[in-house]
Amino acid sequence: MRPTDSELIASVVARGLSMADLFLVDDRIYQSEHAGDFRATSTYEPFNVESFERQAALVSLLRRLDAVEYDSTEQIDDQIEQYKEWESLFDELMAVLEKHGKHDAFGDGDYYLISDYYSSAQHKVECTSPLVFTPSLLVDVQGILKRYSRRWEVIFALPAIEGKDHAYSVYVDECIEHAG
Repeated sequence: MRPTDSELIASVVARGLSMADLFLVDDRIYQSEHAGDFRATSTYEPFNVESFERQAALVSLLRRLDAVEYDSTEQIDDQIEQYKEWESLFDELMAVLEKHGKHDAFGDGDYYLISDYYSSAQHKVECTSPLVFTPSLLVDVQGILKRYSRRWEVIFALPAIEGKDHAYSVYVDECIEHAG
């Protein structure tokens, strides 16, 4: 007999987990406290189910609940590695930026290096002073980016010019201006 959704949920909770701790790779179930939002210290492991019937029912329930699905465990490992690089790059950028101005999240300094990770190979710097983004800073940032194999983007959002937004996307090998 096929287990009910309530029975499946109760079996997950009985193991000290929530449904949000489970995710799918193909039709295999895995568990992690960071399911869908992996961090540098994240780990994951298979979630073993007693029978094929319960496995199929739980996979079906997870899909109806829009559980996170991955193509492969390599994709998860890449997300974890990207977050590790993001943290390392954040620290290096902060050290370089401190040489070029004052950090302040409330606009009382020259810039703010945003400390939120959005699962992308990108950092964002809000500049409150147009004097922060200089050729010297550009060279320093590109020097840091050369040490990473992943193609990182560092966005510098500058104060508006004549009411128009102005920013630069800095990569290891180029700098792209965005205006308007």
